[in-house]
Amino acid sequence: MASAKHWTEETFIENPLLFIPELLGRLEKAEQEATQLNSIFGELGVPEDGLVLDLACGVGRHSIALAKLGYRVVGIDISPEYVAKAEELAAMEGVSGRCSFVTGDMRRLKDFLGGHRFDAAICMFTSLGYYDPETDRDVLMQVKELATDRGVLVVEMMNRSYAEKNLTRKRFSMAEETLRLEESFFDKETSRLRAVWRLYRPRGPDLEYVGSIRFDNRLYSRRELVELAESAGWENSGVYGGLDGGEFEEASKKAVLVAW
Repeated sequence: MASAKHWTEETFIENPLLFIPELLGRLEKAEQEATQLNSIFGELGVPEDGLVLDLACGVGRHSIALAKLGYRVVGIDISPEYVAKAEELAAMEGVSGRCSFVTGDMRRLKDFLGGHRFDAAICMFTSLGYYDPETDRDVLMQVKELATDRGVLVVEMMNRSYAEKNLTRKRFSMAEETLRLEESFFDKETSRLRAVWRLYRPRGPDLEYVGSIRFDNRLYSRRELVELAESAGWENSGVYGGLDGGEFEEASKKAVLVAW
C-alpha cells in the first residue's frame, strides 16, 4: 500500500537527522556558491543589502553565506529541525541580525511570508521539483508575487538529461563512520529521479542498520524549465550550466535558471 504521506514529510520532518550530515557537509561549498550568486545579483541590479528569499533553505548554508556578504535573507524550510540548526549556525557566524528563518511549506509561501518583498529569490540543490509541475508553477507564481518589480529568481537543480544518462545505479559511500547505500532510478516517462538511501554504522564486525530516507524529484530539461518560469510570470529567462554562468549543454550536470 502506498504511503499517504508525501516523501518530503518522511525525509525532512520525520527523519531529518538522517539527511542533516549531507547538508552540513556542504557548508564550505556554500561560500563559493554565494559568491557566484553575488555576481549574478550584481549584474542584474540587486541592491548590495537587498532582501533575499532562500526557498527550502535547509540548515541555512546559503542564507548565512549571503548574509556574510551583506544581504538580508529570509530562509524558509519545511523541517523544524533544519530551521533550528540554521538559527544556531547563523548565531555562530554572527549574522543573526541579517538573516531569519521560518518553518513553513513552500506550497503555502504567501501564508508565511506575505508581508515581505524580496529583491531576489533562490532555490538551490534541486529543491524545486519536490512535487509536480503544477505545484512548481504555483510556487514560482507565489515567489513572483512576493518579489519587487525588479526581483531576480535563481533556481539551481540537476539537469534532466544528465540524470537520464547517469543516475540509474547503485552506489556506496562512507562519511563520518556511516555507510550509505544509494539506489537511484530515473523514470523517463515521468521525468522523476527516485532514490533511496539506506544507512548503516559499524558495530563490531557487523553493520547496524540505522534507517532509510527517500527522494522523488521532478527534473526538467532546459526548455521545460524556461517554460515553467515564464508560465509563472517570470521573464528574460535563461538557463546556464552552473552558477558561474557557463554555457548549458545536454551533458551539464546542473541546470541554473536565471529570470527577472
